Amino acid sequence: MKRRLLIVLILLLTVSCVGNKTEKIYEEELMNLKINGYNDSKQLSKSDIKEIKKMLKKNFKNLGVTAVTKDGRFFISKYVTNPKNKEQTAKEVAIERPDIIDTIGEWCKSKGIKFKVIFVAFFDKEQDKRISQSMYHSRILEIEYEDKDYKKAYNSDIRYLPVFYEKVEDKLYIAPAMITKEVFENTISEILEQNHFKHQPCNGETGFCPACRLFGTIAKEKSIASRLRFTDTEVFENAVFDEPRFTPVLGMPRYSSTEFYLQKPKDSEVAMWNYDYYTINDSKKIEKQITYKPHLNGRKVYWQGADKLSKEKSLDRKEEIKNLNIRSACRALKSGAKTKFKVYFEDISKEELAALLYSLTLGTECNHRIGRGKPYGMGAIKVNIEKLTIRKFSFEEGKICIKEDCEDPKDYKISTLEEENKKYIEIYSTPLSNSEACIVGYPKPLTQDEIFKWFAKNRGRTIQAPQIDQVLPDITYKVKSLNQN
Repeated sequence: MKRRLLIVLILLLTVSCVGNKTEKIYEEELMNLKINGYNDSKQLSKSDIKEIKKMLKKNFKNLGVTAVTKDGRFFISKYVTNPKNKEQTAKEVAIERPDIIDTIGEWCKSKGIKFKVIFVAFFDKEQDKRISQSMYHSRILEIEYEDKDYKKAYNSDIRYLPVFYEKVEDKLYIAPAMITKEVFENTISEILEQNHFKHQPCNGETGFCPACRLFGTIAKEKSIASRLRFTDTEVFENAVFDEPRFTPVLGMPRYSSTEFYLQKPKDSEVAMWNYDYYTINDSKKIEKQITYKPHLNGRKVYWQGADKLSKEKSLDRKEEIKNLNIRSACRALKSGAKTKFKVYFEDISKEELAALLYSLTLGTECNHRIGRGKPYGMGAIKVNIEKLTIRKFSFEEGKICIKEDCEDPKDYKISTLEEENKKYIEIYSTPLSNSEACIVGYPKPLTQDEIFKWFAKNRGRTIQAPQIDQVLPDITYKVKSLNQN
């Protein structure tokens, strides 16, 4: 959405290109650069300069000498292996930048130097030519100035705090930072209660849904006990395990991806939408911001795609794994394994028993999805009912009598009121065709870049006038896929 207005202006310095300059000359030019608002009195000693140059060369690949800095300004030369491949260059820098900032920041902290700005110049060493440059602010800069100002303001008698804001109709959205998560008036629980019949959690005050009455729940106002009991599974038959492999990195749900989680507002001119309002753009900027009542897209499920774990690297190839510290490993159970368990029930009606039987089997062709890795085709299981036994108790002639009858599960049909839910359950629980299963995954650009780039392009246009391009298709649509952008 549109970024907030601000009461403070930060001046950024752009370093002009220096074609065909040697690194030494370039460094001398950087030493004499002046930044408006900064004090040039602070000059690093030669020993300090030598120390940090040595540290950076040791810790970072293709990182050249650091130019002498004044007043917390650091100038770094990054050697580029292929200056024509800007995409590769950007990727390398994106990976190393946080570490560079943290490394310099910690060094400055130990020396008592106020670290402010990093200039990174990209050098083609073969041609002895600078091809581009970037500028980064440090986290220490934010702490030293922004946090300091906030603390000073908060502890003063005046009690003022500088804030960012944006006005939507008669409401103000206020935050302490320009780029921040918005706090919305509409919560998900309220949206469920107002716009989604019987989808909100049961509170006991107005009764319980069929699932809670059967499985039990602990509600806010009142609780209800379960009438079911599930045993542990028996030892698996035909259990064959794959070799231990690294699993794909799985992220957390991003509720800010409103193109997925919320229905598109009915306004034909809508550009962006969140949990409180949507925007209408003209050609260059956001023209209007309109409040509305949002509707959730539905329950989140994963299509049953092809198993992708088998393509992941095994543990003996861990040296080939990037970001090893955030990867986990597992030993997956291969298909064909079987086990058994029992389900006990008591005091349930025929309608409830029919719903229970269906929830276990999901029909003939459908599978349950359990455990980790569901987005990557893992965790598919099929439950079949081997035997249904009805045990009845009676009291005859002073004795408790038990009678058991075996019945056919097919004789129990769910009510017509549940047929609509049954239709949707079977759509997403049925395995996809081979052609569809192989393309299941999180959206990515055609170039197979990082996933976040797809989302960025999907909200493309301009920063001043963002607009969502694609939304999730309805589950009943024949074409279920999104276009790569």
